[in-house]
Amino acid sequence: YLSGLPCQISILSKVMKNKTNYISFWQAFAAQVQRTPHNTALKSTMGSELNYQTLYFEAQSLAYALTQSGLQPGDRVGINYPRSTDFIIAALACWYAGLVWCPLSQLPGKRRRAIEDRIQNKITLGNDPEDTKKEDLNDFTTQVPEDFKAFNPPADHPAYLIFTSGTSGHPKGVLVPHAGLVAVFQAQIKALDLNANDRSLWLLSPLFDASISDLGTALLAGACLVIDPDPLKDLNTFYALLAQAEISYIDLPPTLLGVLEPDKVPPGLKKMLIGGEAPPVQAVQYWSQRLHLLNVYGPTEA
Repeated sequence: YLSGLPCQISILSKVMKNKTNYISFWQAFAAQVQRTPHNTALKSTMGSELNYQTLYFEAQSLAYALTQSGLQPGDRVGINYPRSTDFIIAALACWYAGLVWCPLSQLPGKRRRAIEDRIQNKITLGNDPEDTKKEDLNDFTTQVPEDFKAFNPPADHPAYLIFTSGTSGHPKGVLVPHAGLVAVFQAQIKALDLNANDRSLWLLSPLFDASISDLGTALLAGACLVIDPDPLKDLNTFYALLAQAEISYIDLPPTLLGVLEPDKVPPGLKKMLIGGEAPPVQAVQYWSQRLHLLNVYGPTEA
């Protein structure tokens, strides 16, 4: 431990020296919107579809409503939507307004309230009628003035709050700053060679930080993020979804990698991310020969 300490300090000092050179998510996203305004950004199997330009304006409109409600940069917001376009719009709106969001998606009421007490969020965006902090933003003006610009966060400004699973006894909240956000997304985009022709399936729960990198990599690569409310209802449904939605990239738990039947996975799937636990070795050996497979660790830790 002691022998590794100087290395850790050296790495940290480099990060601190370079933090002024970082680019915020909204700067990167706005540049992507300019490049591919009419490309499909989000496609739900329930029927809705948003291109990049529309997604930008939807998030901007909600961001303005949030500021109209009295929220200030740095305030904390709970997001209690399930895996959906609404969740993504809410997250992007918070970043536009400089707010810090925390996923609360479909948590049991007692645990959600306990987390809300700890994060001291001002409001919760979502559709739970029992949530005492739920805010109806339809009460506020959504006509966005031309001078309403995205908040440009300093590198150490918090981006999101994520909670661990609590396997040690109690969930622990981790406050993640903006400094490394885009860097992690762009590193994964480069490693997987993601581009505007890719179609990514949002498989992981919003409660897991890996889902944040799934959203970020798709949107900063100009790709299409496909959303299904229950993609793992059963494996046959999953295989059909991969084929019908023409999925080329997916981020999945290593345990699922070990149960996939190769002859049922469509050949259009070319890129795969796994992480978070030890993967089954034989499955890794097989799939790494068939497609571009990348094994990673959590984006929060990274």
